[in-house]
Amino acid sequence: MKKFLTSRVPLLLVIISLALFNVVFWAIVGKHIDALHTGLWIAYGFLTTAFVVVGAVTFIPVKNKNTIASFSLIFIVTTAFLGLSLLINIIVMAVNSDDFVWPLVLNAIVLFVYMAAMLIAYKHLSRVDDNTVARETRMRDWRTVSINVTGLFNLTDDAEVLAALKKFREDIDCSSTASSEATKETEKELDEQIITIKSLLKAGSDKETVLKAIRVAGGILKTRNQLLMTMR
Repeated sequence: MKKFLTSRVPLLLVIISLALFNVVFWAIVGKHIDALHTGLWIAYGFLTTAFVVVGAVTFIPVKNKNTIASFSLIFIVTTAFLGLSLLINIIVMAVNSDDFVWPLVLNAIVLFVYMAAMLIAYKHLSRVDDNTVARETRMRDWRTVSINVTGLFNLTDDAEVLAALKKFREDIDCSSTASSEATKETEKELDEQIITIKSLLKAGSDKETVLKAIRVAGGILKTRNQLLMTMR
């Protein structure tokens, strides 16, 4: 229950607002039911629908902090929709007319405009979220490359080989975490070369062979970084 209360605060606020609206509404019109006309009931229905829509929007997940700014666009659109619905329907309720056409048309226009704006806002949110996930995946994969090179340190005691491995890892850490179709093959080749270095160290190969393999890996890394630069 505590988790629900803390994670659903916006929804609870909407529910409380809807309840307060109904308390005020029925306190005012409860004694005059017979004098209420069609336009007022249409306004009441659309206004209740507006609160329900706002409540439904609170269920849209915010997956990470990078999408909060994009989610604010949805919040602005929804707040504008609720505010406009309140303004229009309070006026309709005050008029209390039997004419149902104009309140129906006005509310329908507001609702359809809101739906169109929400589609645009949600598409933007989804695009930002997809880009964020892709970027985080690239960063995680690139950190794995660095970790794999660090793991090679335990396979040798040779100072020169260790120095070469540390320099290679520094070059990896300083490289961009971005990726593209043009670099995928080179990145695969880099992973394979790191595996080759690991095999040489485990097999106890001579220092020059290992150092040459590390230089080859460094050359592959430079090629990969140059390909990234040409794509910008």
